[in-house]
Amino acid sequence: MKRGAPYHDVATSSRCLEIVVGKDNYGGDMDASQPAQVRSAAACAAICDSYPDCTAWTFNVKSAKCWTKDKTPKLSASSDTITGTCKASSK
Repeated sequence: MKRGAPYHDVATSSRCLEIVVGKDNYGGDMDASQPAQVRSAAACAAICDSYPDCTAWTFNVKSAKCWTKDKTPKLSASSDTITGTCKASSK
């Protein structure tokens, strides 16, 4: 899976189903310089699900960018974002 490539909706396991609208997991980015370009929060969750070390993600609605997180930082209010957390991977 290439970072930065457009991502369509893809399936995610039950590991990444906790979603919060209007909040940002600010910080803890796995690679802040290379956010993925995606079309939806579901696609962002699926990307996080594909990385065993990913514990959270944030999707910016306006920029359509997805940041995967290896640390679950404190939630901050942000009207342009949808965020979520993932349970520990069994992979």
